[in-house]
Amino acid sequence: MVVFVADSKQLVDRRFPFDSKEEYRRLVGWMGRLELAPIEVVMVDHKDPMFERVVEKWPDAVIGLGVHASQAVGVAGGLCYSLPHPRGRNTILKNKRYVNRAIKDCKQWLKGRI
Repeated sequence: MVVFVADSKQLVDRRFPFDSKEEYRRLVGWMGRLELAPIEVVMVDHKDPMFERVVEKWPDAVIGLGVHASQAVGVAGGLCYSLPHPRGRNTILKNKRYVNRAIKDCKQWLKGRI
């Protein structure tokens, strides 16, 4: 199992830890490139009480989306791979070469874990 830890501005619905559908669509595209089936993935916000339960039962791999989510995983005592947050306002997403490299490196990192 792979857990994506997100950092949403407002946690409106704990089943959907993203601020927009655009973020979710971008992440689903990344999951396809990482060769992850939706059934293998759990998404949680680091502000969600469920995050604590995930921390107790560390999965095979944790991917932090953004700096705050990755730091929350580290504070909780876990190790994660950090990807940029899929938020549309994230200017690093304009650098396609960086994003492609990050996803390629993440795919290699996942191979050793799942």
